[in-house]
Amino acid sequence: SGTDADGTISNYVWSKISGPSSATITTATSATTTITSLVQGVYLFELKVTDNQGATARDTMKVTVNTAANIPPVANAGADKTITLPTSSVSLSGSGTDADGTISNYVWSKISGPSATITTATSAASSITSLVQGVYLFELKVTDNQGATAKDTMQVTVNAAGNIPPVANAGADKTITLPTNSVSVIGTGTDADGTISNYLWSKISGPSATITTATSATTTITSLVQGVYLFELKVTDNQGATAKDTMQVTVNAAGNIPPVANAGADKTITLPTNSVSVIGTGTDADGTISNYLWSKISGPSATITTATSATTTITSLVQGVYLFELKVTDNQGATAKDTMQVTVNAAGNIPPVANAGADKTITLPTNSVSVTGTGTDADGTISSYLWSKISGPSATITTATSVATTITSLVQGVYLFELKVTDNQGATARDTMKVTVNAVANIPPVANAGADKTITLPTNVVPLAGSGGDADGSVVSYSWTKISGPTAYNIVNPASPVTDISMLIQGVYLFELKVTDNKGAIGKDTVKVTVKTIVNIPPIANAGLDQTITLPTDSVTLTGKGMDADGSINKVYWKQISGPSISSVSVADSTITGVKNLIGGTYLFEFSVTDNSGATAKDTLSVTVAVPRLSPVVNRIKIYPNPVIDIATLEINSNKSNTPLLVMITDMQGKIVYQNQFYTTQNTTLNKINMSNLTKGIYAVTVYFSKNEKQTIKVFRSN
Repeated sequence: SGTDADGTISNYVWSKISGPSSATITTATSATTTITSLVQGVYLFELKVTDNQGATARDTMKVTVNTAANIPPVANAGADKTITLPTSSVSLSGSGTDADGTISNYVWSKISGPSATITTATSAASSITSLVQGVYLFELKVTDNQGATAKDTMQVTVNAAGNIPPVANAGADKTITLPTNSVSVIGTGTDADGTISNYLWSKISGPSATITTATSATTTITSLVQGVYLFELKVTDNQGATAKDTMQVTVNAAGNIPPVANAGADKTITLPTNSVSVIGTGTDADGTISNYLWSKISGPSATITTATSATTTITSLVQGVYLFELKVTDNQGATAKDTMQVTVNAAGNIPPVANAGADKTITLPTNSVSVTGTGTDADGTISSYLWSKISGPSATITTATSVATTITSLVQGVYLFELKVTDNQGATARDTMKVTVNAVANIPPVANAGADKTITLPTNVVPLAGSGGDADGSVVSYSWTKISGPTAYNIVNPASPVTDISMLIQGVYLFELKVTDNKGAIGKDTVKVTVKTIVNIPPIANAGLDQTITLPTDSVTLTGKGMDADGSINKVYWKQISGPSISSVSVADSTITGVKNLIGGTYLFEFSVTDNSGATAKDTLSVTVAVPRLSPVVNRIKIYPNPVIDIATLEINSNKSNTPLLVMITDMQGKIVYQNQFYTTQNTTLNKINMSNLTKGIYAVTVYFSKNEKQTIKVFRSN
């Protein structure tokens, strides 16, 4: 700068007096200039000023350019790690960076902790083995290509081995039939890292029963009655951890299983052969065969040699078709029958062969079957068919003279039906098929746990409306249980289809409804309950209105407010965002605070609030500190349009012409984004400023009229 006590400075000239050859003065005839292309060394630059009467003055300034210093490297030992025994090794992934060179060396070392082995101490990546319980601190030291070093540490925590829960095994499911009313159960418990200290058997479901020794792994369960039981074995290890397993005992009602008779294969002979041997058998699943009896069902005369023996001979046979029945009786008096056919052919005609088809089994309420027989004649044709009932309860044969027919009106029991075929020479053959009609099977009940539910805390109770149905009986009991979800819950009425679930916390629960019918069959269904947390509403910060003061007043009071629609404000904080100097905020964590030591310019202060859920909000206000005018000169500025899209017009009003002015634009963080100096040419000077390269936001445009006078206007840059 240059000053003239009795005039004005009319000319400036910058020149290099001494120093290295490399240097460029950008604008040698301006009071303010930039010198570029400097290299290491000491420069001396001279400023020569000339006043309006031709007088000159000189002054020099020195520029010293130092060599670049080595930037030390940066070491990163990686994140801390935690392992649990028996795991006894970890991998280390360190790194080193050097802004002005390269890393030439890595060294890992143990700073503290028990003994351990570093596998590759001179590598950025290594592993540490032989770790024991404790806390280790390992250091990574890196050296750059100029010998500078940096260090960083990471911690390895080795926890003691945790307890492994035991495993319970209640043994295989069992089925007994009354009058047997007790079973022996053999449970086991294993513990990988300890021992089993306790066993406990308990009944989960089913009729009444007695557990002989509930605290023994092996025990006897007595006084069982018909039904399905579920027993649970709980084992506890030497560290108090537990495990559970269940086994099922099915007790069937007492009842004799009927025997099964087998009269053997059909036989065909041709006269003059007139006798056959028949070999019958009888089996009884729950007892023994006490009696056999052969009898002739149909056919010409014949002689059964030993009718009460399973194996016998039939003699005196003549031409025709015979049907012989074997009846067996078990040790409880139940009987069963089966037939076999003996065909005696005449010496000339070959008798036909009848096939009544395979035996059939149906279960009520199905009460009809279709039967399809066949007849073959090696030396002729089949001229007629005839179906008839040999034994069993009442039934109706729809078309008895057809090879295929339907048998209806069947009831529970065992039927024997015969198909008789006659060939074109009058010879006949017979075959039988058995139809077994079982009693109606129990249809299991159906459980309905209801629709899934979703609630939002603080509501922590949900009603469940379950139901159960049984197509062939009635539902006798209900049971609600939790299948999965958080530990906190309470089923108010677990034995009722309709209940409330209380004490719920955030998470997803799965509840099961089990229904049992009057025959002990079970049906299950589940319902999902989702418990959501309340969504926090962020707070609102209000820093108050912008303020303007005029020096020598150098302090203001800031009054902020915070609001939270769903909670409370827990924390407030004031801080200065931008301004010509660092001011003094008296109490930063109070809604009302004072700011002192302000100087001329525009300050931006931020007020932040934090609610009881940790959400924050911010707001800003500006404080403009005006400097009193030192002369009656009226200086003022305008900027338009505002908001501006690309080009802003800066209008400067001043009663001085040819006056140097400095224009500076800063963002709200105080960063300079535009700077220019020019001379006024008349009372009103218009200056076009291109703001298209600036991002959307608020900027401060400041014009410096002199060292002690400036004006600032906020302008909004829009897209």
